[in-house]
Amino acid sequence: MHLTDDQITVIRDSYTRLLPEVDRVSQLFYRDLFQRVPRLRELFREDIGPQGMRFMSAIGFIVENLDDDDELNRQTALLADGHAQFNLRPEAYREMEEALIDTFAHALGEHFTNPVELAWRSAFRQICDEMIARTPRPA
Repeated sequence: MHLTDDQITVIRDSYTRLLPEVDRVSQLFYRDLFQRVPRLRELFREDIGPQGMRFMSAIGFIVENLDDDDELNRQTALLADGHAQFNLRPEAYREMEEALIDTFAHALGEHFTNPVELAWRSAFRQICDEMIARTPRPA
């Protein structure tokens, strides 16, 4: 992943601020995502709680390994494999990015600065771009 040391620090610091409210943050994320892209709701069980925790755990794992390209590539491959069955279009990942950014802005309040937003966008786009590239497309 191509992030500066400052971006890695900003991401890790902001994620640490989110940890005490990880359950609420995951609920906010999915609520926003489903408002943006209602068709995605059908991909999930009615109780979104466990999925929200898996999502936040995946983000936590990525945050912990931002400076370990081998581990990030391994995790990205696993995420891509897990999402391949849903045949998500690249636009869905962009909507996820917007939902994530809006959720973090809401949860972090005044701590959601421009550098925080830019760092998260850069990291999320790089992960999603890798996932999109690894997702098999119908012939």
